[in-house]
Amino acid sequence: MKRRGKLAAVGVIVALCGLAVAWDWWTHRQAPGDAALAGALPTAVQAEALVPYVNPAARYTVVHFWATWCPPCMVEMPNVLAALKVLPPEVAVTMVSLDNPSPSAFYTKEQIRLTERAESLVSWVDDPEQVRAKAILGKVMLPTTLIVDGVTGRIVQQVDGPLSWEPLLGALAKLD
Repeated sequence: MKRRGKLAAVGVIVALCGLAVAWDWWTHRQAPGDAALAGALPTAVQAEALVPYVNPAARYTVVHFWATWCPPCMVEMPNVLAALKVLPPEVAVTMVSLDNPSPSAFYTKEQIRLTERAESLVSWVDDPEQVRAKAILGKVMLPTTLIVDGVTGRIVQQVDGPLSWEPLLGALAKLD
């Protein structure tokens, strides 16, 4: 009888874990790159915090919040690094690390190298105290990606969780 009770308890725990995984998948499912992009103007606080992250020379800036201690961020990172090498000329990316201390060991280990053209479109920024991230996002959930219109300053889209980078950048390149 005790064994049956333990098995039932294990079954309940497994079911709850399955529910948690399903909920996590549902809330972090990947945004398709061809999704219709629609958003709103940032608040004054968000806009002020976003200014250093937006590349004024680009039509769109993708602001990506990540950290080395974030498992989904690290799973997504090879896809991100591959996409950064083929950036459309009208799209810039700001990679905002929330690591404390700075993830310099990660940069060294990964030997991140971009094409010369892409290098001018990609910024690597640290926000270890998450001051700007909290001002922009409210609560921080990683990874989070913002697409900011460089002309209007409008946050075109916010994607919470991992996403497919190459289709997203391709969709952005087709806009206008």
